[in-house]
Amino acid sequence: MLARFIWRVKSNMVFFILGCALAAALPGAAHACETEITPDSSAMYIDYDPFAFTRSEGQLAFTVTNKSEQDCAVEIVLMDAAQLSTAEVEIANSGILVAFSARSGDALLHPGAVPGVWRLNLAQGRSTGVVISGLVIKDAVPSAGRHEADLTVGIRGDGNASVPVSTLPLKVILFAQPRAQMNIVGAAGTFGNGPSVAQVDFGEIASNSSRRVFLQVRANTTARLSIVSANGGRLLREGGANDRGGIAYSAQLSEAPVDLTKYWEWIFEPPRSLAGTSLPLDLTIGAVSAERAGMYSDVLTIELSAI
Repeated sequence: MLARFIWRVKSNMVFFILGCALAAALPGAAHACETEITPDSSAMYIDYDPFAFTRSEGQLAFTVTNKSEQDCAVEIVLMDAAQLSTAEVEIANSGILVAFSARSGDALLHPGAVPGVWRLNLAQGRSTGVVISGLVIKDAVPSAGRHEADLTVGIRGDGNASVPVSTLPLKVILFAQPRAQMNIVGAAGTFGNGPSVAQVDFGEIASNSSRRVFLQVRANTTARLSIVSANGGRLLREGGANDRGGIAYSAQLSEAPVDLTKYWEWIFEPPRSLAGTSLPLDLTIGAVSAERAGMYSDVLTIELSAI
């Protein structure tokens, strides 16, 4: 009887009655979850070594409080500068890519279908600690110093794509340590953090004979390369008298003369890359006169350091 009556009156009353029925079927706005997000740390810091073999990681901790009178299922969403959800970000056009995950306590939060969204269940009136971790998944060689990216953490109702009801700014700060490394190739040597040691064998010494090795260098900042000869640019007979005789020799780095009679250094800008660059080091024996038989040697100390 009621249905027949409705269809006989004006259409605006139909809409009014239907609207009332729908409103009664939906949960009231008074029962919506009310959440609050409080930072436990000011930013996510990542200490980054471009030449290390380990992945660099940083964390940001915050607390989510359920201020409503019911249990709530919410979503944590990580947003970029355009307020779009994201699970990874490039830090300040550096080429370094950071991927994010979230956990509460020791348990990883379940990710949603959309990247950068995680589900979290909140008990009535309780607070829950959440940690978002950032892990470097793509390496590069940025300039030494501080690099930043600005993101936003938001809390919204589970499955609700509207604007989050609670937000927290997230600044990701990556600090690239000043680093410089060198390896000597074309001779027996190692690639490492300290000064490399290599042996260059001339065999039987003859006037004007030469050998070439390459200094493979890489750095993320201005670098200083120094060369010091223990004998001032001369090969001395091992086990002989400690005099200034011996056989003179010379050195050139990238075709530029190196003064072996004193401390020599070169300050330069290596390319910011993992491959670095190779610098040819040429060692040339001078005139060999009637020297006593024996083994003649010198020690060159070559060091590369970041400035």
